[in-house]
Amino acid sequence: MIPIHSTIIPIAKIVSAIHGLDKRPNLILIYTTSQLPQAISPIAGYSMTGTLFRIMLLSAPELYLISRGLMYFTGDHTQRMKPIFASLIMAAAPMVCIYLFAHEYIQSGMLSGAVKG
Repeated sequence: MIPIHSTIIPIAKIVSAIHGLDKRPNLILIYTTSQLPQAISPIAGYSMTGTLFRIMLLSAPELYLISRGLMYFTGDHTQRMKPIFASLIMAAAPMVCIYLFAHEYIQSGMLSGAVKG
């Protein structure tokens, strides 16, 4: 088995050579091919390849996900905490709204398999 971290630079070079930088379909293809073996074999565990591929292959700010976009608020010697917390609240708000709307269904589904008999 080849460690996924040893393939990051060759994959980035290949994607750059075919002019595939800043294109989400290429990133989806890379995620699928790199994570499929781990999904099939749960023994492999979790890796940080998703974050590394996003950092290496997406350079257009409009394609950044929230985790990468938060890097704009940190500098060499400063961190702007107010925009960071505002972004985190905006990212969490949809999940909280969905949970508040469907919490009864979520809880009943979780508890239905908890009791035998």
